[in-house]
Amino acid sequence: MDVYNSKLKIKKLNKQYNQKLIEYLYKPGTIVGMKIINKRLIVHIIEFDDYTRIWFFQRELKLMKSEKN
Repeated sequence: MDVYNSKLKIKKLNKQYNQKLIEYLYKPGTIVGMKIINKRLIVHIIEFDDYTRIWFFQRELKLMKSEKN
């Protein structure tokens, strides 16, 4: 499944979080890339409407249903 350009919302944050991240909780974003951290974990890079890009773990994301015209 190709997840790039998929619309999604942030559903939860890990225990350790930054105050800035709370602003993006439940806001829609778009998957624009992936990143490997610690040589084993794959995370998704999400871009929001204000062009901010933040990476999140898969378990923190919730894909939205596609909108049909």
